Amino acid sequence: MVGNSLRRQSELMHAYEFDTSDSNVVPLGRCASCPTQVACLSAWLEPEQRALLPAIFSTREPLAADTHLYRAGESVQAQFHVRSGAFKSYAINADGDEYVTGFYLPGDVLGQVQQDGCYADSAVALETSSVCLLTDTGVSRCAEHGMAGLLLRQHAEKATDQTRHHLNLKQTSAPARFAGFCLLYGDRLAALGRSRDFLPTPMSRTDIASYLGMTLESLSRVISKLSKTRVIRATPDSIEIIERDALEKIGGHVR
Repeated sequence: MVGNSLRRQSELMHAYEFDTSDSNVVPLGRCASCPTQVACLSAWLEPEQRALLPAIFSTREPLAADTHLYRAGESVQAQFHVRSGAFKSYAINADGDEYVTGFYLPGDVLGQVQQDGCYADSAVALETSSVCLLTDTGVSRCAEHGMAGLLLRQHAEKATDQTRHHLNLKQTSAPARFAGFCLLYGDRLAALGRSRDFLPTPMSRTDIASYLGMTLESLSRVISKLSKTRVIRATPDSIEIIERDALEKIGGHVR
């Protein structure tokens, strides 16, 4: 299924090649010096394959916080692989309400394409962030050099993260959903070599509540209770897990 999805993404991108003459687009720097190499395609490549990446991917100037990478309905430009920082994706319904559909960290891939060759949702930087761009031509070059299977593996791993999130949303308890969010977020940070118990939160509480399908008031009550019982320590910019065992008992469904 993931293989079919990637092939379909490539087909849809074919007629919408990204204009790399854009002044914001610059050649990809040396992957060997990029801290994200532990979580991106580069991590699985042989040295000779890794040396080819600057000719396959490009990057662009960093985006400031609150800057859109793309908007729903725009013609597809590329797949975007997060190099640094963090993004959120969101959709807006017919009533104008915003729903957060994802948070993206280094190594994650943004830019899902609809049947009409347009982006299905919008993506905005949560802090100063940068991306690598992979166009349809880049996908073809990956295949030519034996990297297509690794692209599929990357997509499969991210699909697993999404599945775990959807399972978390099945919980009717607000504390269970929030605990699951913290545990899953910590796992993603650990994959980047960071602490799984200290969770930076460049996203707002409103964004987290939307992502978890609850009201801001419900989220605030959960955070307040877990803080008072010293399960977590919460600040406007971070959540620190103090009692992991207690949090896992609440959100153990995601383990």
